[in-house]
Amino acid sequence: INPKDLDSKYAYIQVTHVTPFLEEKELLERKTDFERSHNIRRFVFEMPFTISGKKQGGIEEQCKRRTILT
Repeated sequence: INPKDLDSKYAYIQVTHVTPFLEEKELLERKTDFERSHNIRRFVFEMPFTISGKKQGGIEEQCKRRTILT
């Protein structure tokens, strides 16, 4: 993506990987892999971060942020 092609009036995100997000009830209803992989409306991705804001930290400082896209 060339930043010069983006309009500064808008905020952009680039998603490189998401996983289907199904609640417990949906998992019970969708029995096959096909059903669990098609006609999905929600996706989830996780991103590591530290509370202090540092880019990296020890294992005791690391947290994981889960974001559900709908």
